Amino acid sequence: MDITDEYLKMILALPEEFFDGWKWKEGDQFLRYNHECKYVEIQGHVGNYALYSYTGKICNINETGDYVEGDLRPVPSQEQLQKMSGISAFTFIHMLHSFSEDQLQYGNKIPYDINCITLAFLVNLKYNYIWDGEKWI
Repeated sequence: MDITDEYLKMILALPEEFFDGWKWKEGDQFLRYNHECKYVEIQGHVGNYALYSYTGKICNINETGDYVEGDLRPVPSQEQLQKMSGISAFTFIHMLHSFSEDQLQYGNKIPYDINCITLAFLVNLKYNYIWDGEKWI
């Protein structure tokens, strides 16, 4: 998955409860605030955050795979975002298209990255927030 700085910035600005119920799977990517993390290799850095790839074992994940600490942020793929919505893939794509058209019609900033657009749609669906380029409002 290609990950842009804007996508990571959007993830870091999400409400904490956005990831309630997140189950870790091998290969998941995540950000961790300014800490070393055992069992994983750093993929890159964003400010004070390091980007990692989950390998099946990690600090701050309990034995059932639940996300347990706020300094760890999953970096979901488009497929994971669609599944988080609880909407079928076909309906999700249709609604994503409508959302994008609406955002353009109302003059809202819409990211050019598909991961960013998908995340913006899901956050709008869940919280009625939009991304202004800096924060969720």
